[in-house]
Amino acid sequence: MASRIKKITLERTRCSGPCPVYKLTVSGTGEVEYFGEAHVTRVGTHRWKISGRRLQRLAAAFERASYSRLEDAYTDREFPGAPSCVTSVEYEDGSSRSVDHYHGDPAAPVTLTELEDEIDRIVGVERYTEPDLTPERDHAPTYLLTFNPEKAYKWEDLRDCIDDVRDHGFYATSWSCGRNRKITAGDRVFMMRQGHRSGERRGIFASGWATSDVYQQEHWDEAEARKGKLALYVPIRLYVLLDSDSEEILSRSMLKEGSLSGGPWDARTGGVEIPGEIAAELEREWARLLASKDMVQSHARDVPLAHPDRSGD
Repeated sequence: MASRIKKITLERTRCSGPCPVYKLTVSGTGEVEYFGEAHVTRVGTHRWKISGRRLQRLAAAFERASYSRLEDAYTDREFPGAPSCVTSVEYEDGSSRSVDHYHGDPAAPVTLTELEDEIDRIVGVERYTEPDLTPERDHAPTYLLTFNPEKAYKWEDLRDCIDDVRDHGFYATSWSCGRNRKITAGDRVFMMRQGHRSGERRGIFASGWATSDVYQQEHWDEAEARKGKLALYVPIRLYVLLDSDSEEILSRSMLKEGSLSGGPWDARTGGVEIPGEIAAELEREWARLLASKDMVQSHARDVPLAHPDRSGD
C-alpha cells in the first residue's frame, strides 16, 4: 500500500510576460495555503480546505503522471522567457520528490504540464489567479453539456463542487463537449443530467460560461483512455450548481413542454447548440427557478422574468 501524502507544493515563477506568480502548499489533512505574488487576481496569503476525496484525486494525478520516474529537473532554456513550475510531494514514510520544470524545455513530458494544471484544478486555485474570463458578448451561442451518472464518470466530488460555488462564487473545470470544436470563451453553457434511472432527476441543474477554446486530451472514460482514445473538452465556470438528487431543478418533463419542447434535451453527448429562441426561454425559466430559491446568478445578464402568473405551458 502506498504511503499517504504529507504535503504537496506547487510554485509558479516569473517569465518575460504577465505570467501568474504564486505558490501553493497542500497538507495531508486538506489545508491549502496560497500566496499570490504577481499577475494574479488575489495577492497575499489565502487559506482554505479541500476534502479527502480531492486529496485522493491529487494522489491519483501524481500516479498517472509517473511522477516518481520523472527527472529531477527539466531546465534546458532552449526557448527563453518562459516561466518555471516547481512541484514537490512528501509522504508520511519520509520519502519525497520534487521536479523543477522550465516551460521552455522541449524535453519535458506533456504529462508533467498536465499534472501541474490538474493540481490547480483540483485545489481550486483559479478563483485566486485568473480574472473573470466570461466577457460580455451580445448574442453569444448557448450550448448544452451533459452529465450521466450511469456512465463511467460518477462526479464523486459533486458536493465539494457545490460548496465551491457557495463559498467562492463559481466552480471551474473542463467538461466533455462531444465533437463540438466551436465553443469559445464567453459562450453560455447549461448542464443537463441524463440517465434512464434518473427519473425526474433528469434535467438542467447547472449553468455558467465557457472560459476558453476547446482542446483535446485523454478520454474521461478510463476504459477508453486505455485504448488510447482522446476526447474534446471545454474549460468552463459554473456559477450555479444544484444538487439534482435533493433539490428542484428544471426537470426533463418541463423542458419537453411548450416553448422549450424543441430543445436538444435528449442529447446523448454534450456540446449541442440550443436554438436561440429556445435558449432565451430557457434563460427565463432558469431565472424563475433561481428566484424561487432566493438565488442570484453571478455574472448573468439581466434576463426578464416572465409574468408570475404564467404557467409555463
